[in-house]
Amino acid sequence: MKSRQIGQKRQSEDSEFSRLLDASLEKTQAIEPGKVVLVSIKNIAARDFVPVEFDGGMGVIDRSELLDTQGRVRYSSGEKLKAFYQSQSGGEHHFTLLPAGRNKRAMLEAAMQSRMPLYGKIISQPRGGYEVEVGEVIAFCPGSQMQKENAAVGAFANVLVTEVNDRKVIVSERAFLDDLREKRKLELAGTLRPGDIVTGKVASIQSFGLFVDLGGFEGLVPRSEISYLEANPREYRPGHEVRARVLSVDWKEYKLSLSIRSLLDNPWQGQLPFSQGDILEGKVDRIKPFGVFIKLPGNFTGLVPASESGLPRGAVLEKEFQKNAVVRVMVMDIHREKEKIGLSIRRVQDFDTRKEYEAYMAENRSPESEKISSFGKQLLASLKKDE
Repeated sequence: MKSRQIGQKRQSEDSEFSRLLDASLEKTQAIEPGKVVLVSIKNIAARDFVPVEFDGGMGVIDRSELLDTQGRVRYSSGEKLKAFYQSQSGGEHHFTLLPAGRNKRAMLEAAMQSRMPLYGKIISQPRGGYEVEVGEVIAFCPGSQMQKENAAVGAFANVLVTEVNDRKVIVSERAFLDDLREKRKLELAGTLRPGDIVTGKVASIQSFGLFVDLGGFEGLVPRSEISYLEANPREYRPGHEVRARVLSVDWKEYKLSLSIRSLLDNPWQGQLPFSQGDILEGKVDRIKPFGVFIKLPGNFTGLVPASESGLPRGAVLEKEFQKNAVVRVMVMDIHREKEKIGLSIRRVQDFDTRKEYEAYMAENRSPESEKISSFGKQLLASLKKDE
């Protein structure tokens, strides 16, 4: 009785295996050469052919098609990508990423319909754009559809096919980047939360802040979130890698606000390199109608109000001060909680005048005011006027 049950179980298992095998064969037989199929990389360490998994079973891709210009595989194990189905040979399903052979036109049309990225080499720069070699096809990418900073003969680019006709094939790197951004947005929308730490590269620099590329999707670091001290976004360069904390996310508008300064030590909480009453040298950073911002030692910035500029009331500060000019200022106030420093040029002038008067008096050693020379009287009058 028991042996009969075992036999029936084996029969059932063999039947199930046969059914799955038949179903797998039906799927693979239904795949036409040139069709775009989603595959998953299984092992990038394979020497000649990289194994991949797809809905119909297992297959391989020539390793050389997955390499970048440095000979490194552009993908990771487990990563999904679109590939062209070629054929079944020796029990293996073969895939390719390059349109070639008699099915290359069908491949291009399938790539266009499925928005499959193609990796091509720029081989020339005719008028109006670039010729890109993709497999056995020479395509044209209009200049407006290529990133100019990376475009050069011999360089490689990821592109999407946007048009296929009897005379030409049109591709676009910009379309590929747009798709990449949308994909990245969807990925981030499912995982990114305020407070998370991210790493990215500076994509562009504006007066109001930095746009940071997080791998196809950009977030903004406002100027006030670059540093605890007065920050100048122009001090950064495109491509500079930065770490930042996520402040807020708005996935309806796809807006992401970041902060670099929240990951830095706050210099306002430590010992400052100056104290109230100190006279310092600084450089004019910005000039506004209400005052002049001065860059101080330690990268701090303070404000000289118009009333403390040492100029007559109503004077136009933009005409009297020049950016980067060196000036001497006195520290009037330090507001740690507001992270602000009040400065004065007028008080430095008063201090210099007083020192000059004291030096004059010490030299003449005359305590009687009536014996003071006209120059000394002028200094004394100036000091009394300012008191």
